[in-house]
Amino acid sequence: LNQLKQALNQHWAKTERRDVPKSLGFVVFDPNIGADCRQRAAGLEGISKWAAEVSCRLEWRLWRWLDPSGGVITRLRVDCSSDAGPAHPAPDGPYGEKVKQLAAEAGEVWLLLGGTPIHPSWRDKLVFSNATSLWLRIKASASGVVESIPTWLVERDGAGHIAASRSFPAVRHIDVSFRTLSLSDLPSAPSKLSRLFGGLAGLERVFFRELFSASVGCELLSYLSVPRLSEVDIAEPMSYEWPASVPAEWSFRSPPIERLVTAPLEVDPDQWSSKEGVHLFLQLVSTLRPSRVDLTAILHDDELEGEGEGEQGDDASRLLQAARAFAWECNDRVQALYTMTGGSCEQVDVEQYRLTMQLAAK
Repeated sequence: LNQLKQALNQHWAKTERRDVPKSLGFVVFDPNIGADCRQRAAGLEGISKWAAEVSCRLEWRLWRWLDPSGGVITRLRVDCSSDAGPAHPAPDGPYGEKVKQLAAEAGEVWLLLGGTPIHPSWRDKLVFSNATSLWLRIKASASGVVESIPTWLVERDGAGHIAASRSFPAVRHIDVSFRTLSLSDLPSAPSKLSRLFGGLAGLERVFFRELFSASVGCELLSYLSVPRLSEVDIAEPMSYEWPASVPAEWSFRSPPIERLVTAPLEVDPDQWSSKEGVHLFLQLVSTLRPSRVDLTAILHDDELEGEGEGEQGDDASRLLQAARAFAWECNDRVQALYTMTGGSCEQVDVEQYRLTMQLAAK
């Protein structure tokens, strides 16, 4: 910024140019609001003072990212994952005002958890009134994740179970990566985590990008207050942890789901790559009872070895037959609840076989 000021001052600071109205625009790339923003606030204070001296109006906008669907998105990060020290109050003046403006414009918010929650004085500056997408990420350690959620961030506009979040009133999609957070790490509801999820009154789609276990996903879904979800996507979790006795809340508190689907290949190329994983996914289906199910599994040949040995033909044909037999086994597990409306088995690589199944609730 100092170099920019020096370059512009060669022209703008001249007596005949000083009072001429000017404007200077900045595109903010991936802004990050953390526990300590004092240095950045001081820098902005300096350039704002200079701009006033040369009759310049400063304009700020967020960097526009290309969306996979062809549109653009604007993003802002709230960083509660740092252990660098105590949280400092939100700066007033130009920095605080610009953060408030950018927060209101952001279409996507990343909430990073696991460290020190940002200061309560951010409450009135960080209202994401236009954010339709919320991404949750945690540090490598699971400790302190829930405690790091700012209390003011889970406040509701109004009373009652279905009151909307004050900070995230427009969120329709949530993307969750909790790869180190096990079911035993989640506190009993109500908690700050359950209130955060429960306040997303307009939520339509949930994407479990990374989970320690599918049971964590079920618990998080039980926190929601929406009447229904259009889609839940889930990638294969880190472990196959599943309780011996499924909590009743997972069935009667989770909203009805129109479609449960495995994560797309571009997100998880080796998705659901074991029989045990597929069985777990079907357990999830039986627990959540979605209206429709789309399963894609990429089974490796070592998962199919030892099956279909009575079949004639080369190894590829035998393993493909074993994959088809496994598909029918999967259908048998859920046929009391679902009708298989489509499916396929095909070899996609030397050592990989793709299994797809489409199910519809009876």
